[in-house]
Amino acid sequence: MCVKRLASTNTHIYKTYITKNLNVFQQGWALYAEFLGEELALFDRPYELFGRYAFEIFRAGRLVVDTGIHAMGWSRDQAVDYLRNYTFMTRDQVEKEVDRYVTWPGQACAYKIGELKMKELRTRAMNKLGWKYSPQEFHTNVLQIGPVPLRLLEEHIDHWIASNVPSVAYSKHLDDFNFVVILIVILFRALIMHFNIL
Repeated sequence: MCVKRLASTNTHIYKTYITKNLNVFQQGWALYAEFLGEELALFDRPYELFGRYAFEIFRAGRLVVDTGIHAMGWSRDQAVDYLRNYTFMTRDQVEKEVDRYVTWPGQACAYKIGELKMKELRTRAMNKLGWKYSPQEFHTNVLQIGPVPLRLLEEHIDHWIASNVPSVAYSKHLDDFNFVVILIVILFRALIMHFNIL
C-alpha cells in the first residue's frame, strides 16, 4: 500500500500529510458525502434539494471567482459583483468570501476537485469490480487512508481495486451462466409465442 510504504520510508512526510489540513481531501469528501445524500434520496422535501442546488450554484460561482482573481486578474469588486449576480448570498457574505479567496489561492477550487476525484475513483471501482463492488468498502478505503494528496488516494484505491478484481475463471463462469439464462429466456418466449400462451 502506498501510505504504508510512505510511512515506512519517511515518517516525517507521512505525519505531514496526516496532520496537514488537506482541503482537497477533507472538503472533497464533504461534497462527495453531500452528493451521496441526494443519490440515497435522503432529501425528503423539495426545499431541501433547493438548498443543495443553491449551494452547488454558489460553489460554481466560487470556482469562477477563484480563477478570475488569481488567473484573470479580477479586482475585488468584479469578484463581489459576480457572486452577487449569480448566488443567493448577501453583499456582506459575498465580501467576506471574496476576501478569503484573495488570500487563499485555489482553496475554492480544491473542494470541487476533491469531490470530482472521489466520484472518478468510485466509477473506476464500480467498472473494474463489477458485482464485487461494495460502496461500504470503497468508502472505508477512502476514509481509512486519511487526508492525503489525491495522488496517494488514487494509488490506494487502485491497489484496493487490483486486490479485489474478480478472477478471470470466475468471470468466465458467470458469462457462461448468463448465456444459459438468456438462452432459456429466449426459448421460453419462443414457446409462449408459438403456443399463444398469455
